[in-house]
Amino acid sequence: MRYSPIQKVVYRSYFWFIAFLIVVAYSILSTGYIIYLLRDLYHGAAHDLRLIDENLRTLSKNLSLCHDGKLKIPVMCQSGWKYLKKTNSCYRAFDVELSFTDARAICKESTNDRSQVDLVSIQSLEENQFVYDLFPEAKGAAWIGLEKFAKIPDFDGWTNGKVLNYRLWGNGEPGKDDGHLGAVIQLGYGDLDWQHWKTVDIMKKHQFVCQQRLEKETRDYLAKQKREKAMSKCMDCMCAQENCQNDIGCVEVWGRTACGNYQITFDYYIDCGMPKWMGMIETQEEAWKRCSQDISCSRECIANYYNRWETNCPNKTMTICERMIRLHKGGPNGCNQNMTLPFWNAARDKCS
Repeated sequence: MRYSPIQKVVYRSYFWFIAFLIVVAYSILSTGYIIYLLRDLYHGAAHDLRLIDENLRTLSKNLSLCHDGKLKIPVMCQSGWKYLKKTNSCYRAFDVELSFTDARAICKESTNDRSQVDLVSIQSLEENQFVYDLFPEAKGAAWIGLEKFAKIPDFDGWTNGKVLNYRLWGNGEPGKDDGHLGAVIQLGYGDLDWQHWKTVDIMKKHQFVCQQRLEKETRDYLAKQKREKAMSKCMDCMCAQENCQNDIGCVEVWGRTACGNYQITFDYYIDCGMPKWMGMIETQEEAWKRCSQDISCSRECIANYYNRWETNCPNKTMTICERMIRLHKGGPNGCNQNMTLPFWNAARDKCS
């Protein structure tokens, strides 16, 4: 069969058009496959990065930064000193007997930071017992950081500048002597005034106790550790309250969709900074649902949310856990809403 020139042109056009469609289809399929591979690689890399991030976060809980940027484990007390958590201070008992002035000088020379160390200032019965127990043999007396100059009617403060709010004077003390006096804690067993304080002329020689207040960086580190521990404990009890499971899915709560064990809504996820969102390869809604199903990501979101809105809870009598639960259930102003009280009351026993 012979074709006319016009038919040949038409058939050739059909042929090239079909060939063009095949090439386009192949290109699209190839591109889609490449995108699929890249996305798979991205997910794998993102997963590895999340693991690295979590490991670094765990490591950072036990490390702090020096001023020169190097990592160090914070040292609580120097060798020979003992730490008391309640006062966040280090103490050292010296069994050598010196005058009050010489004892203070030894305290000042015992550490590099002279401004943070002095004779001990006792603020509670617990601290008084702690100081007493530093002397296992319990003999004699030891200088503490109280000094009264001549003609001054009474002791008006501790040598390190703290206010004299707590007193444990022995019988008949501090007396009416208007000389230059110091104070000692009595160490001997059997005496009715043991562990109590007594005024003594500063030239007398006694054992003594030095107290070092920790540096600001260490105090801040400990405060941060204490705060993070309280937040973690609270999230544990919140999880117990909600009967945490691995695949809880999403539910309707007050007309809004909440997902995961902690019932995180989409708006809540946005407010907490969208942790673990992978950017262009997933929508924010997908990231929200994925994060809410992951306990670690959910807890990070809750912690971020609390840190953001904590200042909206002006009542200082509230514990960290009460503020956290009421913000979590009631939003940015949850601490001020009565509707959040039942949630806190229900969790109080588990969270206290």
